Amino acid sequence: MASAALVAVGATSAVAAPAPAGITLKANHASVKLGDVVTFTGRTTGLKEGSTVALQVKGGAT
Repeated sequence: MASAALVAVGATSAVAAPAPAGITLKANHASVKLGDVVTFTGRTTGLKEGSTVALQVKGGAT
């Protein structure tokens, strides 16, 4: 993610950096095996509709 700020002599306003995006997801299974179908539901903030997202595998319990 990139942010920008306005830097100019005599500028009276600045460009605010965008808020970070966030995703909250729930899966319909607590654990799965390779090939199992999983449905994710959730909410997003700071993302435009149709934005591409990538899920990453995280090992271990949180």
